Amino acid sequence: MRSCFSDQSQKFVWVIGADNKAEYRKVKPGPMIDSLRVIREGLQSNDRVVVLGLQSVRPGIEVKPEEADPQKFVGGSGEKVVTTQGAK
Repeated sequence: MRSCFSDQSQKFVWVIGADNKAEYRKVKPGPMIDSLRVIREGLQSNDRVVVLGLQSVRPGIEVKPEEADPQKFVGGSGEKVVTTQGAK
């Protein structure tokens, strides 16, 4: 599963805010550990990162997030992951 992307020379992820709107978030990636990418800067432990439905996410779009079992996507690291069902 890939949720970290490149925009010119910067890496970013889509994060869903408290208002259920998508936010473009610059991140600083670190090393790979057990096939997972460490994010060194740009995310907080309670951030909801989009992992499915990425093709329909745009800045400020309101989405209907669904929290998913992290084990299904990231090998059980305990991170919150979010899938989107498109715009409301």
